[in-house]
Amino acid sequence: MAKENCWLCGLPILAHGPDLLKTSRDHVVPKSARGYLRYLLVKEHKRAGAKSNLRPAHRWCNSRRGDREVTEELRSDIRELVMSKFPDYWNQYRKAQPPPKGRTEPAH
Repeated sequence: MAKENCWLCGLPILAHGPDLLKTSRDHVVPKSARGYLRYLLVKEHKRAGAKSNLRPAHRWCNSRRGDREVTEELRSDIRELVMSKFPDYWNQYRKAQPPPKGRTEPAH
């Protein structure tokens, strides 16, 4: 059972599954940011109310992000890549989700 979701793709981090989809901790403000840029990023991050610079992420998603700024476009791209690279994981996750209200799963 998943305890937390990847902050990059939004999918659950499972204890069992492909090694690349197991948990890691991603730095919101990348460790590679240096000097005044790092100061500004950390200041903004704290002003937003964040208590920690770390977020849960799949190892694979964390690697794909690198040191890029996290945007909705990047999150969407990473999620699409997870779904295409790990179709078994994605199908398992999708089947475990209840259908949206007012919709039912098609009969097979």
